[in-house]
Amino acid sequence: MHRVSFSLVPGQSGFLADLTGTWSVQAAPGDAGLTRTQYSLAVHLASKPPHAIGSLAKAIFASQVKAMLSDLQQAVGR
Repeated sequence: MHRVSFSLVPGQSGFLADLTGTWSVQAAPGDAGLTRTQYSLAVHLASKPPHAIGSLAKAIFASQVKAMLSDLQQAVGR
């Protein structure tokens, strides 16, 4: 298994209190040639935003995760 962990560099963001995550990649059990990829992300804002902004932030993060997974899928296909 290969694992990459990442976190926010302290002091680099005014609106995030913390951001941590992990990518892990390993061969899928019993399936020759297949790979299992797992991704986790935890985001903690420095302060609670108004509801409308919170909903927008959730949509932005969801879009970013989808884009990262698409990039990963394309890179694996090379």
